[in-house]
Amino acid sequence: MTRLKMMAVVPAVAIGLLVASSAGAGENLPPRNPHMADSFWPIIHGGSDGSKISPVAGPMGKSRPLRADEIKWKATGPMESLNTSYSSVYPDGRRVMWVGSHQQLIKLDADTLETLSTYVMRTGTFLGPDDIERIDRHYDRLIAKGDNQAIFDQADKYIGAALKSEQMGNAYSLLNRANEHLFYFKDDATGKRYLRFYGDAVEGDAGSEIVLRREWEMPLFEGKPFIPFATNMTYDGWLVLASNTGMMLAVKSDFSDYRYLNLVPKERKIEATNAMQSFVRNGIAVDPDNGIYVVTHDFMARVQWTGNDFSINPADGGWIAPYPPGRSGSGTSPALMGWGDEDKLVIIADGENKNLTAFWRDKIPADWKGIDGYDRRVAGVAPIMFHDQLDPRARIENAATVLGYGVFFANEVPSKDPAPQGKNFVKTFLASAISSGLNGSEAVGASKWVWDPKQRKLNKQWTSPFKLTGGMCTISSVTRVLYCISRRDGAFNLEGIDWDNGKSKVHYKLGNSVKFFPWNNMVIAPNGAVDLFNWLGMGIARMQPKK
Repeated sequence: MTRLKMMAVVPAVAIGLLVASSAGAGENLPPRNPHMADSFWPIIHGGSDGSKISPVAGPMGKSRPLRADEIKWKATGPMESLNTSYSSVYPDGRRVMWVGSHQQLIKLDADTLETLSTYVMRTGTFLGPDDIERIDRHYDRLIAKGDNQAIFDQADKYIGAALKSEQMGNAYSLLNRANEHLFYFKDDATGKRYLRFYGDAVEGDAGSEIVLRREWEMPLFEGKPFIPFATNMTYDGWLVLASNTGMMLAVKSDFSDYRYLNLVPKERKIEATNAMQSFVRNGIAVDPDNGIYVVTHDFMARVQWTGNDFSINPADGGWIAPYPPGRSGSGTSPALMGWGDEDKLVIIADGENKNLTAFWRDKIPADWKGIDGYDRRVAGVAPIMFHDQLDPRARIENAATVLGYGVFFANEVPSKDPAPQGKNFVKTFLASAISSGLNGSEAVGASKWVWDPKQRKLNKQWTSPFKLTGGMCTISSVTRVLYCISRRDGAFNLEGIDWDNGKSKVHYKLGNSVKFFPWNNMVIAPNGAVDLFNWLGMGIARMQPKK
């Protein structure tokens, strides 16, 4: 391994306290996991619950194009910014953003995006910021020419290779309360696999170098390697991971002890494959009662952490419920709904992608009669609709955005299918995802559904004709504005949508560069900017309109 010295040190910048969160009447917000970084985004999809809520007010004002000085771009590398975590506040008032999942880890000042330290993980070909800029310029030239096939080929070269990597699971990694970043690493020279925590060389110093704090060489489980695909943390401080082959692993944060559970029935044969076709290919959610929610190719499960071991025994709170899996199973990470005395549900889209499906998280109400054709654990089923009529081509791969009893999905199917990409599953997936954000083939439509606790059903609140390019949107619990990337007049826009009626409140024109291509998380940052964790542009786009 090669460790680069700290690239830049920036002056201390005070980060203001987060705006106090508030939700609509009767809407409780999910509690933070006390063992993760004390921020609202220590892990992909927000917190342990996966609902993508930012308790900060985002930009509002008059719709207009953003100026160059209102947009910051930070090149990181292929798929590196899939996993971007905001740290706890340091003694000097700063927060840090941790970025990296494949070739490097980077610490950025959360307010300025200045690089504080870089730690290179791998030997061989390394793509630095200048390389990324060159690749992005090439992408943009291809977009301007309308050479879509060349774009798909380029994306398969850089993005496809990362999607097929064992280390894809780092997209679901996390930052703990001590501002230590979890990283799964396979040493290609020895074949050994490790869980590692990286942190600050000087504790409490945001500007200090990144160092390896501790590591654990992972043993074989039932004669097979454990390849993490999803990571989270219990509310009593254990790391919890799911492998792409359906194995669950709990590890103490100091790596002193571990437990494991095989979720796959003995009669079901599972073989390790690429990340997009594996038995588990989504993130996992954890609730304050240490229920761990895992969607596999075949079923939805609550694996209960008892404090000392895993259990799927109903007496302990565990359960397994089948759902229509389709060819590849659900593409959505579970998102939790309902807190306090509210109905407690877990939300996914089914694998056939015809329906939004809600499951009872805890005990099923005694008077619940169930839904015909579904396991009694299923609380609600709603047809996925992005228009007033059903769309048979609808597909959902991105996890829902959830606030209160509301749940939002954007369409991800391009309005015009790309040219066939042969038998290469990952390249076919990429071509479709990319097409959803290209002129002439944009994905169209979005919808919000609301759980009615009295009727015990999901009701459609609104559909939208926006072209939201398949990205994952984030909601401000303060202003109830949903932020997405849209397509308007041939350009990407930052779109602010009213959570309650689906109408646009503001849109800022960004341009047509791949730097604004979404298909990944967005978050309203602590300073009120909107950060897009881009994967096609291979970096972070920060949008911060000046008042």
